[in-house]
Amino acid sequence: MAAIVGLGVACEVARRSLDTAGVRMSALRDQLWTRLSEQVAGLILNGHVKGRLPNTLNVCFPKVSGTALLAATPEVAASTGSACHDGNEAASAVLLAMGVPPEEAIGSVRLTLGCSTIEEAIERAADALSAAWTALTGISKSGGDSQRVAS
Repeated sequence: MAAIVGLGVACEVARRSLDTAGVRMSALRDQLWTRLSEQVAGLILNGHVKGRLPNTLNVCFPKVSGTALLAATPEVAASTGSACHDGNEAASAVLLAMGVPPEEAIGSVRLTLGCSTIEEAIERAADALSAAWTALTGISKSGGDSQRVAS
């Protein structure tokens, strides 16, 4: 009985902070996008610019496999697809259904933020991912972002 009451209280606390947490995570997610797109030439946003989860950023790193990129950044916990397909080198079925070309879908990475994510972690993750991308591609860091909007 105590666990059920505790769960109810936890749900009430979460409900009260949901709007604030969503706004905060959206700002951090957008900060991550901005920092990455400044450092990775040709980075592509997968999904709708506004109509998406506040805590999730899915981007395509050009000219690399998402799996290779994440292997080169063990300090970043991320995925190339849904959690149930983590580690699978195949292109995400969701991205393919959105019209993302297979060669771009392979380079896509899903970055998810949590309630405890802080700005410094965003900066470290973006810097680590962009450094790994540069090392894997030999392309110097420069701007040049583009976006794909889901229909």
